[in-house]
Amino acid sequence: MEEGEYPAAGAKREAFEELGVTVNIKETFAKIEFHGTQYFFFSRNYRRNLWYWARRRIH
Repeated sequence: MEEGEYPAAGAKREAFEELGVTVNIKETFAKIEFHGTQYFFFSRNYRRNLWYWARRRIH
């Protein structure tokens, strides 16, 4: 996660950088404190019209 970046923005950026997909983060459905803070999001892939969840961990 980059300095000053919100968790949802980081998850969106990482999905594109690591997987090459553009996603729209819909909502955070969980925030868990375990080995840092972990955020879980519902998101949608624009190209394939797929729904899935994304995780973003902050140390």
